[in-house]
Amino acid sequence: MAKRGHPHTTIPVLPQKELVAMLSAAVANHDDFVLAWEPWPGEEPELGTESLVHVMTGNLIPPCRLNGLKGRALL
Repeated sequence: MAKRGHPHTTIPVLPQKELVAMLSAAVANHDDFVLAWEPWPGEEPELGTESLVHVMTGNLIPPCRLNGLKGRALL
């Protein structure tokens, strides 16, 4: 199996103050907070592209959908 590089080598420096403010607002508003990297940490981006970080906040999974997913999981 190929040895993976250190996972923090492809993660760009993020504006920490902005992320803390977004996370604090999401917690205060009972919103979802998703932080995702593209490509995965440790993987090399395709030639001509660069690593991306996606930050999403808000009501990403409505309660009715979450209850449906819980019901499916119980089955």
